[in-house]
Amino acid sequence: PAAKALGYVSDVKKVDPKTIPTHQAGAQCSNCVQLQGKVGDEWRPCNMFPKKLVHQTGWCKVYSKKAGAA
Repeated sequence: PAAKALGYVSDVKKVDPKTIPTHQAGAQCSNCVQLQGKVGDEWRPCNMFPKKLVHQTGWCKVYSKKAGAA
């Protein structure tokens, strides 16, 4: 339910810019400040979804670019 409420998708390519105009090119879990765990792991913990894993190429409405991220 939380993932759905936050518009989470496990593949950023599935984000529809018509329905989610806040998404910007290049924004994905792998460069979000909320993502935790070991860099390079495909599935990692996220602060927004306790006890769940998100895909590094995912995205949600809480996305916040990590400082220094490309």
